[in-house]
Amino acid sequence: MKKLKLRFNVPKCRLNKKGLSPLELVLSLDSKRTSIRTGKFIKPQNFDVSKQKISGKGNKELNDYMDALRNKVFQIETSIIRANLPLTLENVKDKLNDRESSNTLINLINKFDTELRKNITSGQYSESTYLKYQQSDKHIRTYLKSLGKNDITIDNVNPSFIKSYFDYLLTAMQNNSAIMILSKLKRVINYGLSFNYIVSDPFIGISFHMEKTETDYLTEAEVNRIALLEIEDKELNQIRDVFVFSCLTGLSYIDCVKLRKRDIHTGLKSRFIIKRREKTGIEQRIPLLLLPERILEKYHYTLPVPSNQKYNKKLKEIAKLAGITKELHTHVGRHTAATLLLNNKISLEAVAKILGHSGTKMTEHYAKLLDSSIETEIEDNLKYKFA
Repeated sequence: MKKLKLRFNVPKCRLNKKGLSPLELVLSLDSKRTSIRTGKFIKPQNFDVSKQKISGKGNKELNDYMDALRNKVFQIETSIIRANLPLTLENVKDKLNDRESSNTLINLINKFDTELRKNITSGQYSESTYLKYQQSDKHIRTYLKSLGKNDITIDNVNPSFIKSYFDYLLTAMQNNSAIMILSKLKRVINYGLSFNYIVSDPFIGISFHMEKTETDYLTEAEVNRIALLEIEDKELNQIRDVFVFSCLTGLSYIDCVKLRKRDIHTGLKSRFIIKRREKTGIEQRIPLLLLPERILEKYHYTLPVPSNQKYNKKLKEIAKLAGITKELHTHVGRHTAATLLLNNKISLEAVAKILGHSGTKMTEHYAKLLDSSIETEIEDNLKYKFA
């Protein structure tokens, strides 16, 4: 076990105008050392280095102060060990100075975000990944505020905290969304464990299960109904255009945000969007149909994409105007593009390249959706007509 050592030091080279030197507390742990100013000044000739005492009349108060400070340091060391926190000079120094320990949840999140930002700069992660973690950070900060706190120490991030946080998330979102948010915190915790900021994993013994959900997509007729809507409201009209564009290209929300004219290329017979997905970095090669190209021209090749929250809210209004009962959200556009392509006999391999899938496994998921849809239609419309 690491042992904290301390001693007092009076540097003779730092005399003030009165001939007094500062009394410093020196803490040592392994090969590291830090000095802390006590704010006290003494005559250097009165300090006995070996006995760690100040000699001379009138110095009893200073010696008592040194004893009290020594005891306080060892009390802090004991409290850190008992709390299963990493024993570091930084932690001891922070507690000694009555500052909030740097080993807190928010500080850990900030450290993780800094590392994540470096990885984005080096190309290991995408900007959209960083934005997802930023959104996750907002949820944890909001939860802490609901508890009347701005931050908590790492030792308070335990299984009970994780379960309570998950219950809090469920008040604002569905089970699967809450699990996705929680998975971001889990990643931060794993980072803390790997760098010894955390001693034990608060997720151990806790399990969460994703619920099976239906992947919503629109039929060709439903896309046409939305495209042909007469919408007077400017913002709603713009959001409708962006959504229809997504349905006919398969571009995700963040890829629509990042799309620029330089991503449009002219082939031998037609025009293409050739762009790497922000999420995975895999290239998409999307044939540009007439309607989506007209939408791009309308907005001078920079789509007016609103915030994700506003987008989803306005899509509900658009669905109501079009008489569509399905729940529309940003992902429906990409799902719709996949099913429209497959429904029009485009091969799995081609659809995978258009959508920027690394293989056909994910694309096959959309093919199964179509099979299920066909079975349902036959069951509803044809089974008993030809019995």
